[in-house]
Amino acid sequence: MKYYNFHCRVQNLNLLKDIILRNSTSFYPLFTKCKDNLSKQLSYFISEDFESTFFSQHHEIIVDKEKNVMIDLSTPRTDFYSRNVVNIRIFAKKEDDRMVKLISNLQRNKKIKMFSPGAFIESNTINRLATELRNLSPNGKLIKDKGLSEYWKYGENIETRKAIKKYISTIGKMPIHAKEAIGIVKKIDARLPRIFQDKKLLFEQFAINCKECTTMPILYETIEKARQGLKDSKCGECGKDTLQLTKAIQLRPEVYSVLSTGVWLENLVTNIVNKFTNYIWSGSMYGNDEVDIAAFFCGRIFIIECKDTSFGQNDYYILLRKAENIRANIIGVITTQEIHKNVKQAIERDFRRNDKKIFIIEEEGADKITNAISRYFNKLLNDYVRDILTRPREEHLIRRALPYSIHRNIEFHSTL
Repeated sequence: MKYYNFHCRVQNLNLLKDIILRNSTSFYPLFTKCKDNLSKQLSYFISEDFESTFFSQHHEIIVDKEKNVMIDLSTPRTDFYSRNVVNIRIFAKKEDDRMVKLISNLQRNKKIKMFSPGAFIESNTINRLATELRNLSPNGKLIKDKGLSEYWKYGENIETRKAIKKYISTIGKMPIHAKEAIGIVKKIDARLPRIFQDKKLLFEQFAINCKECTTMPILYETIEKARQGLKDSKCGECGKDTLQLTKAIQLRPEVYSVLSTGVWLENLVTNIVNKFTNYIWSGSMYGNDEVDIAAFFCGRIFIIECKDTSFGQNDYYILLRKAENIRANIIGVITTQEIHKNVKQAIERDFRRNDKKIFIIEEEGADKITNAISRYFNKLLNDYVRDILTRPREEHLIRRALPYSIHRNIEFHSTL
């Protein structure tokens, strides 16, 4: 992301807007309540709590048709700049020849009395994270697998998740005889016969096994293939002609992958955080460490650990090391089980003297997890906007139009 800041003196903001639009047919005005992907980059512009304060000044936004460039025009407060001064901020996703041409045309235009450069920013923090976290972990590959999209719901439902996890811990991937299935699953969890009425959870196979010994059954997808395999065959273990054909049921591999690894929780948290920022990396490798979720939001680097099991002391110290590696400012722990009080005491003790922040969410249900994360990120967003609006005027004028993707610690050069 490239960022350019200028200020100029012109008769009024609309005149400047007209000059820009005439210089390029690929640009058009953008309503602030836009519904496209660019709205994420402008999310704090339309924060309900601060909208009236922020837009008390005349403000215009122009974008190109490809959404690669955004031009933000605003009139500063008259107590800092002289009258008829307009701030021009240009955000470009990459180097763009049109920007050079546009800036040159504005500098030469006789209707513009003054045109001075302000600031240039390049988002090297985001580029660093994208480079360091480019490799996917095993869970990251599952999150990217579109074939799993219809199976995430089984993890998000508390009752279904708990019952199937019991089944996995008892049976695993092993097939069970169809005739014995109801009795077997009832012993594991009384809810399973009802849950397994959903045909997407299980699939049928045909098994050839020996009546006399305990050799592993041979599985076939169709009864025709099974019958062919049974023809003129003897048990490879005991050598007897005692093979039989039975129907077997098995948990679908997709359901097993979603629930046995806890990746459903990573996927859920990814979708929630992605509503606040485009800059999110899910299921990444940093060296030999798996980073569940990393994100960049409101000028801060997040690392979030997702645990569908207990979060212990060892998990905590490993997470601290990961946070140090990616230089995270905020650490998040999302767990479906309560954290032991000894671990909480260690966290409280460490963060009392730590410049980093940590938030912990202990909830079983997907709705409660969603609400808790959304509340945290919304509060952070509102605090961020409040900070921008109450800074000293010079910095306010430069910074206030920066989308949250621009970090305050990245390279910043000002000539104002």
